[in-house]
Amino acid sequence: MPGFPTTKLRVPRAPPTAIARPRLEALLDAARETLRATLLVAPAGYGKTTLVSTWLRRHRGAVAWFGLDPGDDDGRDPERLVAGWLRAALASAGAWDDGAAADADHLAQALRGGEASPVAPADPSALAAALETSGWRGSVVLDDAHHLSAGAAAALGSWVERAPEGVHTLVLARQAPPLPVARWLARGEAELVGPDALRLDPDEGRALVAALLPQLAQAHADMLVARVEGWPAGVQLAARSLRGKADPVDLIERFTGTDRYVLAFLTEEVLLRLPDDLHEAALLLAGEARLCSNLVSALTGRPDGAAVLSQLEAHEAFLERLESSDDEGPWFRFPDFFRDLLAHRLALSRPDLPPQLAARAASWWRQRAQRRDGAAATPTGTGAGAMAASPVADDLTEREQQVLVLLAAGASTKAIARRLDLSPNTIKTHTRHVFEKLGVRNRTEAAARARDLGLL
Repeated sequence: MPGFPTTKLRVPRAPPTAIARPRLEALLDAARETLRATLLVAPAGYGKTTLVSTWLRRHRGAVAWFGLDPGDDDGRDPERLVAGWLRAALASAGAWDDGAAADADHLAQALRGGEASPVAPADPSALAAALETSGWRGSVVLDDAHHLSAGAAAALGSWVERAPEGVHTLVLARQAPPLPVARWLARGEAELVGPDALRLDPDEGRALVAALLPQLAQAHADMLVARVEGWPAGVQLAARSLRGKADPVDLIERFTGTDRYVLAFLTEEVLLRLPDDLHEAALLLAGEARLCSNLVSALTGRPDGAAVLSQLEAHEAFLERLESSDDEGPWFRFPDFFRDLLAHRLALSRPDLPPQLAARAASWWRQRAQRRDGAAATPTGTGAGAMAASPVADDLTEREQQVLVLLAAGASTKAIARRLDLSPNTIKTHTRHVFEKLGVRNRTEAAARARDLGLL
């Protein structure tokens, strides 16, 4: 259609290495049959578009696709804008006859020229009513919906709530557009698919690594997927760095967010898209494995630590909400690969800051321990017995305390596993939890933090 580039109205082609994701495709199947809408909201690189395009080609139903670009939503007359996008997508999908398709093009041209169109429905509600009588049923997809303004999101919400039975709308976005998602979820009218669901599970991770690096052993594939925490783009980018290397295992063990491909992707697609104040705040938080509002305030010097976390979460800057919550409120974390990027950027721009931030964090953790204990002095002593005297130990399970003592003593993962009669994978899980709870990223920092808090 001349009104919009055909690439905006065409289901994108899945990459040759796209893998089957049956658990997610089953979820999309069920939602399409029973719900009004599915929202896939996750940061860049989680495979939203690949998943949906692969699924749509498999089920072979009618599809109306519109891919948003920056600048498509100019804020003028949002109802007419959204109606124009939807009508163009539906016309391209065969929902209208040639005359109606021409009307859709007329509407698109009129919108761009600021003129009124006397023919085409000028708002999503009218468009939904017109579609009701057309007999077309299928999936309507709006990709990159994070570009929507509040007005356009409201118009899209009106479409979702009024679309005919049998028309399912999928909204793909890096951050949640201002749609009434909570209301839809409460009514059982929508499905929300976030980063946790979109992460590669072990089988999916192995399949993707096998497609990218067929010579890599399964155990090493699992190591790679775990290293990037199931982030699909991370696996793709890591594979590019690993191709042809004589010792891929060594590179996997040392793989971080400062790998040149990962660094470029995350900088361009995530970090530089943050507002300046959030960009600066995120850099200051790189040193901590877990975060709460008061710790954020201590590190950034901003009194609105809770608002900073909320805004970073809303901007889908890879900030994850942890299940734990206490008197500090909810806790959050950045994946290690994103923390690597933040720390790298901070070290380049302000090499004087990391030691200052580490001192601020240590002071905050000590004060927290004293507040919770009600005592000004830190406990003395060594080993797990002294740990029981510290309020920070309340966050650690007995097994995690044992692991911390052995980590600080320099024991390897295998040695700790033998000592505690557990599997190495279980020790790795305990170690990760210890790091999160102490707000550190490695065993050296864990030992230092534990000593600062009087845990050793």
